Amino acid sequence: MNTTEFIGTLVLPGVKESVGLARQYATSRLMHAGYTQTDDAILLLSEVVTNAVMHTASGQPGGAINITIRVLARTTLYVEVIDDGSSSVPTPQMPDEMVAGGRGLQLVELLTDRWGVRQTKKNRTAVWMEISMPSKPDEEK
Repeated sequence: MNTTEFIGTLVLPGVKESVGLARQYATSRLMHAGYTQTDDAILLLSEVVTNAVMHTASGQPGGAINITIRVLARTTLYVEVIDDGSSSVPTPQMPDEMVAGGRGLQLVELLTDRWGVRQTKKNRTAVWMEISMPSKPDEEK
């Protein structure tokens, strides 16, 4: 049976403190729903929210980030982060080895089953990810 379980949605201001709030929210909501093995998903959410704050209009005064989390067919986590848009499409880059940052979308590409970017009707940018994860412990019997 194909089911979608809504986990939660959250709107945050486009400030660096929102990265930690996004992690806390997602961890709390997923744990409350019974999903415990979510480390990769939380890392990737953190990377994409950081990108939204640092590289899009969401990081400007009054900017916002929308986060939606769902579970598809009980074993695929779907995470979508919508930012206020930018002049470029998010793509993985090859960062300088001496630079600490710049690897977020490389991690997304490496750790997801599928991911992509789409424009919303309001010219905002949505980065979405699908990540395999085990069923809830009570469903593994």
